[in-house]
Amino acid sequence: MKNYHSKIADDSKHAISRALERFDLKLKVKDLSDINKLIQQGKFKPMPSIQCHKGNRTAYLGFFKNTKILVVRKDSTGRITTFLPLSRIGEENDFRAIGHEFNFDSLLIEKARQMPRLN
Repeated sequence: MKNYHSKIADDSKHAISRALERFDLKLKVKDLSDINKLIQQGKFKPMPSIQCHKGNRTAYLGFFKNTKILVVRKDSTGRITTFLPLSRIGEENDFRAIGHEFNFDSLLIEKARQMPRLN
């Protein structure tokens, strides 16, 4: 008779340890699932300019627990595989999207300016 116990997948272990190392984020497997949901909802920006070592992976930039993070997701399975340092995208607040330079913080400010006034 075999003993079955729940194991954390190796890529999840790797991702959790990289999040702690690079962003001081103490994540659990549920947090990785929550980040994946945010990616699916379009709340993380895909980063096509960042080349992942293995194919079939895409890097995404976004916020989680009030921290700006750069996360790599395996396209075929939807699993979070690692977290990359923000230095991979140049300066911490700058990133490339569709070949244009953006400042993430100014983009949020500009979006707020476009909101109609609440009288």
